[in-house]
This record gives sequence, C-alpha cells and structure tokens, in this order.
Amino acid sequence: MRSRHLWSGLALAGWLVIWSVVVPAVAGSEHRVELDLWLDGVHQGEHQLDLKAGEPGELVHEPHGADSGWRLVFEIESPDPAEGAPSNALWVHVEIHHKQDGQWDMLADSLLGVVEGRPATLSVVEGPADDRGPDGSLVFLTLRTVSR
Repeated sequence: MRSRHLWSGLALAGWLVIWSVVVPAVAGSEHRVELDLWLDGVHQGEHQLDLKAGEPGELVHEPHGADSGWRLVFEIESPDPAEGAPSNALWVHVEIHHKQDGQWDMLADSLLGVVEGRPATLSVVEGPADDRGPDGSLVFLTLRTVSR
C-alpha cells in the first residue's frame, strides 16, 4: 500500500445548544450520535447511532461490494472529573478503517471532546492540510451527541 501523509483536523464549533436535557455518560447510559458524513468528497448523508457508554458502534459503507469501503467505529465515555470538562461533555473515540482490495486498514483514530448538542468535526486528508473541508477530505464528519 502506498505511503500516505495524513492530517487529522479537529475542530469544535458552534455555541448554540439545541437540547436542554443534559446527562453525563455513565456506564450503561445511552446517547445518540448524529453524524453528517462525507467520504472521498462525496456526501453520504446523515446517520444516527445509539450508543451505550463503553460499548462501540459502527457505521460501514461498502458501495462497490466486498473489495472496498469504509468503516467508522465510535465509542463514548465520560471525561474524568479531574479533567475539568463541562458536565455535559463526552469523549467520543473514532476509528476510521479503509478497505482496499478486500483488506481493512486503520487509516486514523482520534478522540473528540464533544459538548452535548454542539457540533464537533473530524477531517482526514491526504495532501495539504488546507484541503480539510468536506470536498477535499478522504473522510469528513460532523457529529453531535444527545442523551437518550
């Protein structure tokens, strides 16, 4: 596989809180992760995953069969109180796997600090870091969390 230079651009954006109910992620608590996803510069739509703290969930996209595709794995947890995060914040672990020629490879992994109801963005690019928007990224996603 060819060598890649990848930059993972993370940005927490927006200050509008859409939901007013706030519950921290304790073991077994459930949260919805709402995603807006682009792969290879193509919008893949909006998706929702209902996750329990400490239990991974995944989104798989294999548009051309078993030889190629994308798999995104998400897991949520509460920040430790000593970390000083807001009470309505979550850590969202994200793993991005890319399948080429039938072989899955981990492309990137990241940890996003997400305040409930506020968007967080993850961008994985190949090439100059200024191409990290939806159209220039290998993977670009915006996500929000809400307790259930």
